[in-house]
Amino acid sequence: MTGGWGKLPAIRAALVAHPEAEWIWWLDEDTVITDMEYRIPFHKYKDYNFVVHGWPKEVYEKKRWLGLNDGSFLIRNCQWSLDFLDTWADMGPRSPNFDKWTKFLLEEIKHGPTDQTALAYLLWKEHYSWLGKKMLIETRYYLEGYWILIVDTLKNITERYLEIEKSDRMLRRRHAEKVSETYGVLREPSLKDAGNEFGSWRRPFVTHFAGCQPCIGKRTRNPSFTLEGCKNAMDKALNFADNQVLRNYGFVHHIPIGVLRRLEAVRSKSFRGGDAGAWKTTWFSWRLRNV
Repeated sequence: MTGGWGKLPAIRAALVAHPEAEWIWWLDEDTVITDMEYRIPFHKYKDYNFVVHGWPKEVYEKKRWLGLNDGSFLIRNCQWSLDFLDTWADMGPRSPNFDKWTKFLLEEIKHGPTDQTALAYLLWKEHYSWLGKKMLIETRYYLEGYWILIVDTLKNITERYLEIEKSDRMLRRRHAEKVSETYGVLREPSLKDAGNEFGSWRRPFVTHFAGCQPCIGKRTRNPSFTLEGCKNAMDKALNFADNQVLRNYGFVHHIPIGVLRRLEAVRSKSFRGGDAGAWKTTWFSWRLRNV
């Protein structure tokens, strides 16, 4: 299968190859995990086998294929999921029923036969069936968040989290990997009024750079985006995530990751044969600073 449809055989293979795994988490190649402390609330999904981020009203009432995004979703490792993947794949380009499903999708969802359009159709059509009752559209956190709505809020979010640290002595202590997982638990009471998703100052769990096509590198899928704009936004998200890890060790990036890449390119060209030790020391002092 081509395009987004290619995820279906990959997920099926993972389910079959790893029977010890209760859940499989699919992430597109253009997603970034931007909250390193967040724990997926699997205990809330005991009645579901498939979880995807979206807006229920947009899917169930308006039948919009953009009412969800399948760039990040959870699927339980069970027979239901294998049957569901078969049903989903039957709507794809390798299926003998492809033309029939294309007609249905254009009539009902008003969009061509993509993997996401097909998923939106299944959620809408099978809402009350054995299939739909095991599927959840998650709205309580960013299992998948659109980068356009997120990247310009990251600086403010960082500042708000620093304010939380100032009021909690335990959050200011740095014990690296020994206690890093507990920071999120300690911070949670201070986030009760932070909200969720758009307009929230809580860290977004997953930031999705849909439309940027980072693995192609020559163009963007959405003509309103530029490669430079996408790259700068990705740098912000990667820097935001990386600093969360580094802070556990008492450091943060002194300059953004994107600038580091450009400096590294200059270093590789200009310092060959020079004093590598001196450059290494300077490079480290540029790259990180104590916090």
